Amino acid sequence: MKKKANEKGKASVRETKWENFRNVLKGGSKKNIVWRMLFSLLMSTCFFTYVNAFINKTMPRDELVVTINEPSVNPQGSEVWIYLIDNTEISKEQFDAMEKTGGWEFRSREEWNYGNNVILGKNKGSSITIPIVRASNGGISVWCRASSGGIDTDVNGEVKHYDLFSEEGAYIQIMPFEDSFISVLVTIVVYLILAFFVMILLLLMLSFFQYICDNYKEPQYEYWTLVLVLFIGTYLFDVIWYRIGIVNFNAFGDQQHYWGKGGVFAQIGITGETIIEELKSIPCFRGYGNYLPSFIAQYIGNRVHVDAYIVYFLFPSLTNAVLFGYILPRIYEIFHGKKVFKWQILMALCGFMFLYKGQLVGILGDFYGLTLYLAGTLYAILIFRTGKRRYALTSGGCFSLCLTIRTSYLIGVVLLILVMLILVALNFMGKLQENNIYMMNKMPGKGVAGIAIAFMISFLCVCIPQVYINELQGHRGLFAYDKDGAFGTQSTTLLEQSTDSALRGYVIGTPYWLYDKQIHSIRQEAGYRDDKEMTMAQCFDAYAKSPVDTLATILKRAFALVDTKTNMLLVDEGWYVHTKYYLFSTINYIFISIALFTFLNKQLRQLLYKKEEVFFWGTVLLGPVAPLLAARMEWREAIVGYLFYIGYAFAFCFAGSIYDEEKKRVIRESNFLPFLTCTVLIFHTVSLTMYHY
Repeated sequence: MKKKANEKGKASVRETKWENFRNVLKGGSKKNIVWRMLFSLLMSTCFFTYVNAFINKTMPRDELVVTINEPSVNPQGSEVWIYLIDNTEISKEQFDAMEKTGGWEFRSREEWNYGNNVILGKNKGSSITIPIVRASNGGISVWCRASSGGIDTDVNGEVKHYDLFSEEGAYIQIMPFEDSFISVLVTIVVYLILAFFVMILLLLMLSFFQYICDNYKEPQYEYWTLVLVLFIGTYLFDVIWYRIGIVNFNAFGDQQHYWGKGGVFAQIGITGETIIEELKSIPCFRGYGNYLPSFIAQYIGNRVHVDAYIVYFLFPSLTNAVLFGYILPRIYEIFHGKKVFKWQILMALCGFMFLYKGQLVGILGDFYGLTLYLAGTLYAILIFRTGKRRYALTSGGCFSLCLTIRTSYLIGVVLLILVMLILVALNFMGKLQENNIYMMNKMPGKGVAGIAIAFMISFLCVCIPQVYINELQGHRGLFAYDKDGAFGTQSTTLLEQSTDSALRGYVIGTPYWLYDKQIHSIRQEAGYRDDKEMTMAQCFDAYAKSPVDTLATILKRAFALVDTKTNMLLVDEGWYVHTKYYLFSTINYIFISIALFTFLNKQLRQLLYKKEEVFFWGTVLLGPVAPLLAARMEWREAIVGYLFYIGYAFAFCFAGSIYDEEKKRVIRESNFLPFLTCTVLIFHTVSLTMYHY
């Protein structure tokens, strides 16, 4: 029986999809297959702690019998302190399962304030049978003291004697299989197998995205519908997360200060005198916008008798929804004339929240400041595109409110306003080409004046509460301000403290500190002592005296700026050599490498970005990021940079190339996989030379 035409068409589509799937899995050329395997191997090595634990559990085991004996020299006791087995800490369950004769006891680190759990034996003739792995690390570590005795060890009938006496205190390792390579060989095999599965997983993910792209050719959604969906989804997530228990919630940085101060203003029956006194006590460098969400949430919570945090989560949820559901994709649409797909928006959101998930619930104002800063820039573009005054009102209000939350955006806002004025001047002089996105096609002379007035009125109106607070504190100005004694000292400003701290060698601050001797040497070689804080002039004098060192310092800060190792705002521990931090860093390095790849490859850059778009993001990033290269930084101050290289450069521009055959061809022909693998490895190398643990 012959197939009908439509059945043949469907079969042909299915065959094409299967062929695409097989092509993705085959990975193209042998060269690509090799590099995919190398990249997968690099990814698999990030799980080293899990691999090590797996190897220890699966290796063959022998029994090490320890018997307490007299020391051969200067006997003062017979104690034996065992603190590691197979180079790992001893658990109570391990100890209970061991065969023992005589007196042995388990002492936990918490109960006795030791560095490790230990097994302690005291009686001569006592013995304990310890299972150890038959590998080079198999054995025990023993703490030797003046009260230590001697021991005999027996492994498969081979008996050795050890004298544990030490007047000063020492450690010894007893490892019967120290020349065995079996664990090394097993580890290599495990990594190769793991790398194979990682490669298959990555290829399946790529195939899945290709399938989505083949079946959904045009993005269909309304921005504000998308914002509503993201808002509801994020809010429900926040509430459930809060009810389950968010790690370290409201305990990082200035969060408790903002929440506490907002709670004071939200009290029922608070008097005007109390409000004025509280306004006077607000740190001069913190604008009133920092306290608004906390105040509103607690004001409502106190009066309708609901948990104020449940009310508060409305603010970060809405901010998150507007940023990813409207502002970022709208900016992309303006430059490219088309919308991004919903899966790209989801990828941008998930990638950014991988680093900054604390912003979903954080009390700090960083996320609000970032969103308002980008909203101001978006509406500034719309002013040029449409000539409508309402966009001028919105842009001015967003920029001004941003500065009441994060004064670190002041240079960026001023720079953007100057750029807007320059573009207006270029328009009047006819210096812009007609196809330039910044052409004011709909703004005659009077229209420009009206828009400028609307922008300034909106901008200044938002400043009024801050002007009032500044007057109460004896200062005249539109914004939160810095002064001598603003924080910590009486002789220098907060900015000077930050720059002074950098010249003491501290590249970054919270959530973890990075000290660098080379940077500290700039201060020392310039003749400035550590026991006196430096003024801004002295800081720049020190930099000027060591120009090469200064350039190296800037490069270090530029790398440290994006070298995140923990989730922001929910930090519950420091950075240690542990699997999750290597994997965390590796994924971040992938984002950075891909963004670099798209900009360094001229042909791909021209395909992925418009000239006006590069100018836009360069201006937007310059103001907030550039000043950090001269002072000690904190990760949250570079949040706009993370958003760009993860959300925009990676998820929107690079990931969107899967729809375009020419872009995919350029990526394949530009050694993308070698570049990605090598740069991720280089980033790890640089990072491990900077951080000491």
